[in-house]
Amino acid sequence: MKSLLLITGGLAFGAMAFAQEKPNIIVILADDLGFSDLGCYGGEVRTPVLDKMARQGVRMTQMYNSARSCPSRANLLTGLYPHQTGLGHMDATRPAWPKGYAGFRSNSDNVTIAEVLKGAGYFTAMSGKWHLGKTANPIQRGFQEYYGLLGGFNSFWNPDVYTRLPKDRAPRQYKEGEFYATNVITDYAIDFINQAHQEEKPLFLYLAYNAAHFPLHAPKEVTDKYMKT
Repeated sequence: MKSLLLITGGLAFGAMAFAQEKPNIIVILADDLGFSDLGCYGGEVRTPVLDKMARQGVRMTQMYNSARSCPSRANLLTGLYPHQTGLGHMDATRPAWPKGYAGFRSNSDNVTIAEVLKGAGYFTAMSGKWHLGKTANPIQRGFQEYYGLLGGFNSFWNPDVYTRLPKDRAPRQYKEGEFYATNVITDYAIDFINQAHQEEKPLFLYLAYNAAHFPLHAPKEVTDKYMKT
């Protein structure tokens, strides 16, 4: 199974594009990750899997990115300048940001990559953080399956703040203490990969983690490695 994998978010790894008519595509976005946070760039936190991908893939060490947060996400999914999408600022009007926007504009020029690939016969899915306003959710913008956080940030421990779409999809159930958002977002991504395989369709998966954005929630077995005694 030949695939195209792009990882972005402060680092930006590009991978090989194979000579295949409809390759599988996975875009992974890490939220608020600085390039120097990774082990391969001298970061203090161990990131062995990402370091391996950096060694085996391509590192893009010079890039342009739009204004932070919502505008960059709109830019990534549409290929447009953020102001053209209706998200030239944060996705809400707040005292500190009096000129915020409600979300994506609806016009024929504002098309997401999910909408394009869905029209080309892809199985399109998203797992993770949306944060692109309230005018449209992922299902309304080309994704056939979705699980994740629709807003900007929330607890990593509380399953009630995460959403499964379409609405007729029953979310996974977790016992108290079992839920951790990063792991669950990954589990749903694996489910979507398997679903595309079962349907014998090429896959487009947008895997947008809410880590490492605050709140800085991590399992105790992870944080204990870095606690000074």
